[in-house]
Amino acid sequence: MITLEKLKSYLLETGAYKIIFLGDSITSAEWVHPNWREIFEYVLKEELQKKISDWKIPSWGIRCINSGFDGATTKDLLNKINPEAIDYRPNMFLIMATSNDIFSEITPTEHAANIKRLVDSVYSHNCSIVYCTDICSNNDEYDQRYLPYVNKVKSLFPYREINFINLFEELKRYLKLPLIQKNI
Repeated sequence: MITLEKLKSYLLETGAYKIIFLGDSITSAEWVHPNWREIFEYVLKEELQKKISDWKIPSWGIRCINSGFDGATTKDLLNKINPEAIDYRPNMFLIMATSNDIFSEITPTEHAANIKRLVDSVYSHNCSIVYCTDICSNNDEYDQRYLPYVNKVKSLFPYREINFINLFEELKRYLKLPLIQKNI
């Protein structure tokens, strides 16, 4: 499991840490700034700057590549793991995949099998892997359609040494918090 302390030690030792983000349009979000990759990179660098006295080490050493594909399914992602991504020799793959399967006649069982194959395809390349479910929406009908996919993938974990983050449930929980109104 990757932690900030392990990442700090690695950065201090090598000076570089490369992350590839692989996913659908939520990962890609090239038209949205800040997007998922930018937010993750910013927060990671900020947290590491608190732990490392020289701000240049995390700021210059963390390199993130956004390999999100708009509209991608898990099958598409399996086909898009290309040699260039592996040749880049990332230290981490952050995979967020993908609610688009519900529109492509990919069953929850196939979805989970594709996720497992996707993880296996990068596992042997000596890098950390973080797998995240897609986020929930503000549409209960859509979320009910996607929930069986989330549950099927959730049943895979723990798997290997993969860091699993259920963003669907995390965001659902956050959206149910009562709104705080301020008098201005």
